[in-house]
Formats: sequence, C-alpha cells, structure tokens
Amino acid sequence: GIVHKETKILSKHRLNIDELKTYEDASAPYGGVSLFHMSGIATAPAPLSKSFDPKLIREELEALGDEMNCDITLEDLLDEKYSASFYAG
Repeated sequence: GIVHKETKILSKHRLNIDELKTYEDASAPYGGVSLFHMSGIATAPAPLSKSFDPKLIREELEALGDEMNCDITLEDLLDEKYSASFYAG
C-alpha cells in the first residue's frame, strides 16, 4: 500500500525512517469515507553523498501522490534532535 511505496522511495535514497505515524480520520468532510494520514521523520546519514538530491526525492513522492490520488509533501525540518532531517506528511 501507500506506506510500503512511500518508505521504498525513502529507502532508495538512503534515508532512515526515525518516526512514522499513521491514523484514520473518520470525519472526512466529503464522500463519507475515512481519510488515511501518515507523517514521519526521515534522516539522511552524514556525510551526505554527492548524489543526494532532496528535489528528486520530493518529485518522486509527489509523483507517487498523483498516482495514488493523495497529497504527499516533503519539507526540511531543522531540529536539534534531527539535524539533516526531512518531514514527510
């Protein structure tokens, strides 16, 4: 499903998944169906390889979102606990 496909992309780019949360929201405003939510934190091991490309990762996640008819975003997260981290949600 979506979790497998998204984590496969992160793994392909050598990102470590440090946190992953999923839940269903039964209060979807339209259609009477539950919405699936997933958020997490992925980190890149230091030192970053020269081929590390966050833009490419974003593009692949957005393409997956288009394919699965869902929204997937990847954003930089600056945090003392997670340096060089990205948030996907």
